[in-house]
Amino acid sequence: MKNRKMIAAIGIVAAAALGLIGCSNAGGGSGDAAAGNELNLLTPGELRIGMDTVSKPFAYAEGDEFKGFDVELMTHMAESLDLTPEFVGMEFASLLPNVVNGQLDTVSSAVSINEERKKTVDFSDGYFIAYYTVMTTPGTGITDQASLAGKKVGVLQGTFQDKWATEHFTGAEIVRFTDHNLTFAALKNGTIDAQFFDLAVANDYIAENPGMELELAFDVPAEDSPHGFPVKKGNDALREALNTALAEAIADGTYQELFEQYFPGQPLAEKFQP
Repeated sequence: MKNRKMIAAIGIVAAAALGLIGCSNAGGGSGDAAAGNELNLLTPGELRIGMDTVSKPFAYAEGDEFKGFDVELMTHMAESLDLTPEFVGMEFASLLPNVVNGQLDTVSSAVSINEERKKTVDFSDGYFIAYYTVMTTPGTGITDQASLAGKKVGVLQGTFQDKWATEHFTGAEIVRFTDHNLTFAALKNGTIDAQFFDLAVANDYIAENPGMELELAFDVPAEDSPHGFPVKKGNDALREALNTALAEAIADGTYQELFEQYFPGQPLAEKFQP
């Protein structure tokens, strides 16, 4: 499955400029859909998708291309809807506000569904059940939640982990960062004692840093907060179209193929099996 070219490194242009970036439908697409814009897209025939660029293996930048499980899955879904996917990279904390402000059609970047977020955006069906982990280094004494008391825990600002850590790691000092690489750098130089984030992302850091001793202290399951694709409030047409495309990706085996590619060795939930 092909990767998508990067169209913006960080941030997003003003809404007035968005109309200048439009593309025709992929492979010809549906002329009626483009003309009528039944999905209420920013540009007919184009799906403008926000993503974080440092959340490997979900979504990340490599050279001038975006890659990752979320990128591949959304690319397949968009093209199945006869839409041209256009990805825009930005900090995670900016993703949902840009959906709310009408500068993005949706986001594909490991956004967990929760009640607080549902107050400002609508979500597709869940497409990934995540596990989160506390990653640390030897000597910190961190083995469980209680042992975080008095420790500095780094989180990605605006994420599910940020909210969860604030509510549950009450004895720890929560330190917020704008991307995972900055958080990891702080862990590496000892500015923080632990990093709380996706288990899949943690495993990737461990694999890419074989010379550094990293430990996974404990995991937190998030079955009640699956990842979903946010859309602007009231855009039921786009939300339902994404649900249809997701169901088709699961049914035709594309989802399983991508899951096994990006998360080898992890069990595939029954709901996502063909």
